[in-house]
Amino acid sequence: GFIHVHRYPTTDASVEADIRRRLAEALADGQLPDERTAALATLVAVLRMEPALGLTGDAARDAHTRLEEIAGGAGFSGT
Repeated sequence: GFIHVHRYPTTDASVEADIRRRLAEALADGQLPDERTAALATLVAVLRMEPALGLTGDAARDAHTRLEEIAGGAGFSGT
């Protein structure tokens, strides 16, 4: 009845920091980000992972709206 989860320690924290920086810039900037960041933004929107970005309440709602805009502009939304 247990689900085993394997976690691996981060060897280079700069990779995650760069990803978080690019995603934060995409949320703050009105322009379409690069393709990789747009794909990540789409995943965050679809999975409703705004809390993983440290966002709650109105900030999370605004971020979700912006993430959906990025997804739609990048052609990942399916519309």
